[in-house]
Amino acid sequence: MTLEEGGYANPVGNDWGGATPELNPGTFTSAPYSYSLGATTGVSSAVQGGAGACKITV
Repeated sequence: MTLEEGGYANPVGNDWGGATPELNPGTFTSAPYSYSLGATTGVSSAVQGGAGACKITV
């Protein structure tokens, strides 16, 4: 997400790999649903493990 794309983001606990993203600061503080936030170190394996047709887990 960049400034050109519009919208708002409040990044928390992200690993940008040394980059400094240009994000619009927003006012979002809480989602209207519950969720658990995983560690950024597990993103790659989670994406690779869930990639493919009909591999949706709820």
